[in-house]
Amino acid sequence: MACLGSADLVEGIRAQVVDKDRNPHWSPATIDDVTDADVAQFFAPLGDLELGLTAPTTTGDQQ
Repeated sequence: MACLGSADLVEGIRAQVVDKDRNPHWSPATIDDVTDADVAQFFAPLGDLELGLTAPTTTGDQQ
């Protein structure tokens, strides 16, 4: 969920929802400018901030 801290998330919301110009100004501007480090940062573990969601367990015959 590191992508939630990205300025591009805010920019995408601005372009689609707020100004509705559908013309976001991404940073980096093109996919060719995205580095391996950029991608790794988005998928890096969050440590203590990790949500840690687990699937619920079922007991008995629930439907």
